[in-house]
Amino acid sequence: MQLSSRRLYLLSLCLVVLWLGLIEWAPFLLSLPSSDAKGVAFLIYWFFSPACHQLKESSFIIYGNQMAVCSRCFGIYLGMMLGVLFYPLIRSFDFSRVVHRRYIMLASLPMVGDVALLAVEAYPPLLWLKALTGMFFGFALPFYVLPALYQMLGRWSNFKSLATLIQTRGLS
Repeated sequence: MQLSSRRLYLLSLCLVVLWLGLIEWAPFLLSLPSSDAKGVAFLIYWFFSPACHQLKESSFIIYGNQMAVCSRCFGIYLGMMLGVLFYPLIRSFDFSRVVHRRYIMLASLPMVGDVALLAVEAYPPLLWLKALTGMFFGFALPFYVLPALYQMLGRWSNFKSLATLIQTRGLS
């Protein structure tokens, strides 16, 4: 069964909304008195720990607790959600070709510039600026990830069809 581009789009949108929801749910669950809620919250923090340093001084605080990722990662994920949301308005549901790589490089420039300026202590770390520069990069990601995912799933579907054909013809 070939996954339609609209279904892939809706699935991607649901996944990125769920991803952002988990990031915001962790501090909420941690603020609840229930030990079960705290256990789930710690599981969410653990889930995001391989992808983010989760330093408190680099994270937004909501519900009295830090988010499950730092402000830059949150900006990237929020930008991804916005990119997925606006994808059909910019590229229709055309997943057949990937946008030229120069655009992802351009989208990463604000984030790279911010990291470089922070490294030389040109200005103090600003959480909103980290999130904003991450959003530029995150917004561009779906224009590369969705076509790649669509093409990969298409190849998988063709592979499964070939395997079924071989089995039904007794060629294995």
